[in-house]
Amino acid sequence: MNKRYYKWKQLDLDVKSIISIIKDKKWNIKAVYGVPKGGLILGVILANILDVLLYTNIRRVQGSILTPDEVLIVDDISDTGKTLIGIKDITSYKTITLYIKEGTKFMPDIHLHKCKKDEWITFAWEENEYLKEHTSKCERDNTDIKKG
Repeated sequence: MNKRYYKWKQLDLDVKSIISIIKDKKWNIKAVYGVPKGGLILGVILANILDVLLYTNIRRVQGSILTPDEVLIVDDISDTGKTLIGIKDITSYKTITLYIKEGTKFMPDIHLHKCKKDEWITFAWEENEYLKEHTSKCERDNTDIKKG
């Protein structure tokens, strides 16, 4: 599997692009739902920039007085698409992902990047998972992280 690393600097560039797209499309966004856990970082950033509500529970979104076209649902990637398809009435909402993977079953309204089926994207906010994996290996092997 090919690995690609998505860095914080790229996120800054992508957020600027997303804000520009939202303005160009004249979307009237009043709330952002960041899909846990990959979409939470993007959701927080966009909600702050747009100065709108942030939802972290889809039931609260669906129980709110907002209309679906006032809610932006964001995630880091539409990989297989199952997570986003699992959201009731997903196609009623505005959707943005940073990436789509070749063969995804859900195509968001907007995506910024594409990757192949055999690529694995490690996002900047997942770096701790990398460290956790390597720390556990070192503990098992009784080795020092610095020595590898």
